[in-house]
Amino acid sequence: MEQTSNSRCNVGTYTKSLIDLVDAVNSPSFQVIAQIHDMAINDLDISASLLSLGDRIKQVHVADVPSFNPLVVSNNDSLFPGDGVIDFSHVFSALKEIRFDGEICIEKSLGDDPVSDLKRCREFIESKWDLV
Repeated sequence: MEQTSNSRCNVGTYTKSLIDLVDAVNSPSFQVIAQIHDMAINDLDISASLLSLGDRIKQVHVADVPSFNPLVVSNNDSLFPGDGVIDFSHVFSALKEIRFDGEICIEKSLGDDPVSDLKRCREFIESKWDLV
């Protein structure tokens, strides 16, 4: 189950509802994709959300936001990690605290030079991951 915004879905919009759904289904094959962009908009405290999800997280999607104000940010306002206001040091610190060892995927449309975009994202993610 991927966290999403209220405009796209009626369930799984907040971390608490994801936890309730995953625990109610009670199946090892039904887990969470932690959507950092939507956590920043819906839950605000990304680190607390990640810590509360714990080992329910099987994959993480990263994108940044230009603001934490949900009144001015939409799901279409995703930025490359590091180009917005999310502190990825705190995000990755929380992931390390829960011993996350799954995939981290970039959740952003690529520009005219996708190779450069992907390299820049990889370098940013690796540098932040290595710092915490």
